Amino acid sequence: MSSSAEAAPIEKAAHRRRVVLATLTLLAIVGAIALGTLLGPPGGGRPLDVELASSADGFRTALEPWRQPTGTGTCGIGSPHDGQGGSVVRLECNLFVDSVVFVPGYVGLLVLFLLVLGREVHPLRHAVVHLLCLVPVAAGVFDIAENGMTARAAADELERLLANGTVLDVRHASLIKWTLLEASFALVAYHGAAVAYWKGSMARAPRVLLAAGVLFATVTALLLAIGLLGNDRWIAVGGYAATAALLSLVAWQVAALRSPTDRASA
Repeated sequence: MSSSAEAAPIEKAAHRRRVVLATLTLLAIVGAIALGTLLGPPGGGRPLDVELASSADGFRTALEPWRQPTGTGTCGIGSPHDGQGGSVVRLECNLFVDSVVFVPGYVGLLVLFLLVLGREVHPLRHAVVHLLCLVPVAAGVFDIAENGMTARAAADELERLLANGTVLDVRHASLIKWTLLEASFALVAYHGAAVAYWKGSMARAPRVLLAAGVLFATVTALLLAIGLLGNDRWIAVGGYAATAALLSLVAWQVAALRSPTDRASA
């Protein structure tokens, strides 16, 4: 068989990987920008406070920055903040975009990275690789479930029916999500380190970018672990480290897919 015939399937697979990588990256970036700008709380504050409230009173306080005048439409864009208003349409749009754009983006990226790295570390154990991918998928499921619970809790608050149990359901779903994300980034860090330091044939640029991704993924896992121990401020900081980890790993895949040395295994 000619070298061109052998290279054709590899190039085709690399093209598919580029399309998947570009799509997932676009979803994650568009979702993150939308959630942090147009669909952020009109009254300021931290969106994280809503999902981690531990009582009805705490949820009520965290919801205040999201409230706008009754009758506000179009996701509340351009409408003023009203701490006593009867609309939380901005929050509802935020949760919807999070569920259908951002969550599929970041979960897809984590699954993609674990598939690529896992196949390098466990070349003969495909079942193990697929099991690893269940961790970020489960995180995404709990993220979407948490969003639905948050929307319900906000609606209950507007009807003055909010109970502590409803708020705790939101909090528990959020804590499980963050725990699974901590595990996901720890798995990426472990497998990334194994590939970066054991694969001698990797080109310099992909190796450096993968090492950066490993570093940021490790920091993410550590910060989330600290936050889950009781100080949720570190969860927010961990979110920034997670962004850096995902961007570094995206850059690693782009560089690897351009390198003839790494294209076959990327």
